[in-house]
Formats: sequence, structure tokens, C-alpha cells
Amino acid sequence: MSFVTVDFPDIRESDSAEYAYLANVYNTTYSHNQNAWRSPDENRLDGTTYAAWWLMDEYYTRGEHAMIGECRRLLTKRCRAEMHSEHNREFCTGFYTVVDSVLSK
Repeated sequence: MSFVTVDFPDIRESDSAEYAYLANVYNTTYSHNQNAWRSPDENRLDGTTYAAWWLMDEYYTRGEHAMIGECRRLLTKRCRAEMHSEHNREFCTGFYTVVDSVLSK
């Protein structure tokens, strides 16, 4: 993750539903489902884990408002086109499921 500034509040004290969701997705897909690596579900898990990491990093470095702004930016047509040009369909499905879910919290 990116460098966390000294003045940023302790993330463990956050009451953000969005952050709680991201932490749960990350912990579930990365820590507890490592048996999915190198399986047919790997790409979907990679996408969900990557999205959770990306957005938690935004939360850590710039705060909740910036994280939600980043979700909106990722949903733009340009960002979606870039993501689809770089990754396969399963990765993108997992990635955007997480992004959409954060905005619905």
C-alpha cells in the first residue's frame, strides 16, 4: 500500500461502511481463499482483491470522500475501456462488482 500520512486517523477506528466492506472483501479473497489461486476462479478473485486493495489504498492515503470519488472515476467510460483493454472479462467483472458495491453502501 501507499505511504500513510502520520496525521491520518487510525483506520481501525473507522465507522465507514464502505471501508468495512472493502476490508472484508480483501481479507476474504486474499487471506482465506488462497486455494483459489491457480484455479478457474483466480481471475475473478484477482479482480476483487485488486479493487479492494486499490480503494483501501485510496481510503488510507486521502480519506473516505476521495475513495468514493475514485469509485465514480473508475466507472467512467474511459476508465472502463482502459480496464477492459488490460484485463480479461472475469477480472473486470470482479473488479467492478467491488466498485459498484462500495457506491451502494
